Amino acid sequence: MVVDDRSTDGSTDDLPCRVIRHDGFPEGRFERARMALVSRLAVELLRTHDAVIFTDADEPVLGQRRFAKLVGRICKPSLKRVGAPWVRASHGIRAPYVPDRGLLMVHLKFADLDLVRRTADLRHAVRASSGLTERSAWAKSGDEIVAEFRSFLDGGPEVPEFDAQRVDPHRLVAERDGVWLAKGARQLCVMARGALLRVPSRYHGMV
Repeated sequence: MVVDDRSTDGSTDDLPCRVIRHDGFPEGRFERARMALVSRLAVELLRTHDAVIFTDADEPVLGQRRFAKLVGRICKPSLKRVGAPWVRASHGIRAPYVPDRGLLMVHLKFADLDLVRRTADLRHAVRASSGLTERSAWAKSGDEIVAEFRSFLDGGPEVPEFDAQRVDPHRLVAERDGVWLAKGARQLCVMARGALLRVPSRYHGMV
């Protein structure tokens, strides 16, 4: 199932799956309305499927980029087997969960700096109308985000490969007010301090 949020490039035409063409979300309620929609669709799918995965379908593939940084805060409960709704832009869920070491979530937000700049400028332009605060990453311009990201790049041939066995998944998630959410510092802060890691070669070529 694909939710098409007003695309105009024909990318969702003739897909071999159900396509829901959405007319956009209410001004000032973007994230809440989006989470309500995908959570409702997940409940529908769970009536006939064992599990549901929610993810973007418009990002680059692994192999084009070989390096990454571990950011615990963006360990999202994207795969679920229960009807509990997603919240916090799908970073949280109203049910207990523990990240699985066997599942690697690769966030490709920063894989292409030109795309990062354009996307950040677009988000910056609609931040206020989307109901997001000055603390949101959307409050920064494209040039600000790109300049900050370039300061993180300190790799080379000696960069170690990511090893999931060195991560304790039980320490990544905390519950607050009935929401289970990955904890930790904001992603740009963690990326500025954290070590650069090499994406394991077995993931190359995967979406």
